[in-house]
Amino acid sequence: MTMDKTVSAPSARQVEWDSIDWDLAAHHVRRLQMRIAKAVRDKNKGRVKSLQRILTQSFYAKALAVKRVTENRAAKTPGIDWVTLTTKRLKVEAIARLKRRG
Repeated sequence: MTMDKTVSAPSARQVEWDSIDWDLAAHHVRRLQMRIAKAVRDKNKGRVKSLQRILTQSFYAKALAVKRVTENRAAKTPGIDWVTLTTKRLKVEAIARLKRRG
């Protein structure tokens, strides 16, 4: 009997910015968003909450969020913490620091 090996997202502590597969990340996040939308349409509040938690804790969702913020027109504008993420190392550290609070 053989077991299927599934590929999971890497943790932020062991990843290099350039090694992130952005197409795969977008695919995973989009798929979760579609599942959330379907659960909302079906009025399944428990499922919505569960999927939202998965999305907010997802490495790929955090990575895409950091990428969108650091690669838009206002990327050189400091955030509320007065930090500008200019290097790849800082971007990876930002992914690791993103936590769900409250």
